[in-house]
Order: sequence, then C-alpha cells, then structure tokens
Amino acid sequence: PAQDIFINDINQDCIDDNTKKSVNVLSMTEGIVIAISTQWGIASNLRGGKYIYIYQPITNSFFYYAHNNKILLHLCDIVKPGDAIATVGRTGLNAFKKRSPPQLHIMRLKLDNTYYPKPINLYKDLLHTQTLKK
Repeated sequence: PAQDIFINDINQDCIDDNTKKSVNVLSMTEGIVIAISTQWGIASNLRGGKYIYIYQPITNSFFYYAHNNKILLHLCDIVKPGDAIATVGRTGLNAFKKRSPPQLHIMRLKLDNTYYPKPINLYKDLLHTQTLKK
C-alpha cells in the first residue's frame, strides 16, 4: 500500500494555488538517502519520476518518495524527521499526464526476517502527522 498526497494546483505548475509557493516534501523519519533520481524527461518510462529512497536502520525500512519536482538531497545524505527533502511535482509516467495534479507518492517497505521488503500501510501515520500540525 502506498499513499498519494495531492496539492491544490489547477494549472499544474507545481505551485500551490493557496500559498503561491512550491510545497516541500518532508521526511517522515530519520535515515540515509540510498537512491535518488534527479533527472526525468517526458519520454522516460520511469514510473516514479524524480524519486528518493531513504533507509531507516532502526526499523529496517525503506521510505520511497516519488513524483517530485525538485530533489533537495544527495546520495548518502543523513536526514531527520521533518527535513525538507524535495518539492511536490508531476514527474513520472502517470503523474505527468494532464489528468494528474501535482502529488507526492509515498510508500514504506519493511524488511522481514528473510530480508524481503513488505509494504506497510502509512495511512494512520499520515493522519497522526496531520493531527500534530493542527
């Protein structure tokens, strides 16, 4: 299970219509950047577009952030919860289509005891985060 978080952006320029600013993607956890893609083109078949993978050693989990407009990190950077890691965008095979508003696609994969990555539903964590900000 993965979650898509959309911003209010009628003209799809990756600028929030309410604030007139780009929207930062914040890291959900501490960890190390283990993979990024900072380049994406319309002809690319890369589904996640500009993406980031952050590994969290404490929980043995990977956090995947996709469809970003601008990546604010480098490979091997150490991040803390709440650090700005990217800006919300429309990169990637399906996110770039006219029907799709700018969005963050986020997923957590936890390694099981055989080191197989299993998806973990983040919905309750995201709801909790929203409650904390209010």
